[in-house]
Amino acid sequence: WILFALTILLSVNVGFAVTLYTGTSVLMAVGATALVFLGLTAFACLTKTDFTGFGPYLYAALMCMMSFSFIMWVCTFFGPLPPGLRMAYAFCGVLLFSFYI
Repeated sequence: WILFALTILLSVNVGFAVTLYTGTSVLMAVGATALVFLGLTAFACLTKTDFTGFGPYLYAALMCMMSFSFIMWVCTFFGPLPPGLRMAYAFCGVLLFSFYI
């Protein structure tokens, strides 16, 4: 029952978050996530490569992304961000979290 309740609450939360974005950006995120996940699943099934030793490096990369996110937030108080910075940040996030899969 707890897993069912958690699933319902998370789906409602995601539903509210999705309403804040355009349909195109949501579909781009879904497509990027699906492509990365399917590609990495195929890679994991077809090779014997082991990435379990990358944990500390993934944690360090996550801390770097969080720090950069904070710096971007502070910079918005002083002016607009450069045009492609958010897209580059999103790409780095997709790349980083694909290693967690």
